[in-house]
Amino acid sequence: MLENNEAALRANSREAEAALASFIDGLNATRENLSAIIHDYYARMNEDGAKNSVLFTTPATTQSTEEEAAAAGVSMTRVLMLFVGLTFAGVAVGFCAAFVKKYLPEKPMG
Repeated sequence: MLENNEAALRANSREAEAALASFIDGLNATRENLSAIIHDYYARMNEDGAKNSVLFTTPATTQSTEEEAAAAGVSMTRVLMLFVGLTFAGVAVGFCAAFVKKYLPEKPMG
């Protein structure tokens, strides 16, 4: 039976192979076309985003008064003094804890 239908099977196989190769070529062409469309879309989006990301305005200058500058300086001084005070308090507590641990005897549990 195979011998009788071998020619028909080979012809059908060649036709199927040709159809599959044509289909694959069509898919590749469609993929390349889609890739170009996507690339163009994102290029336009980036171009539009770049146009809208830079805003040109006239520069404005402000001058702070001496009172505002002094208030900012006082505020920074307060923060610095608070930091120094907390650091000193932490060091003092650390020394006290070390003294207590070293010189006071521990009571045995039990």
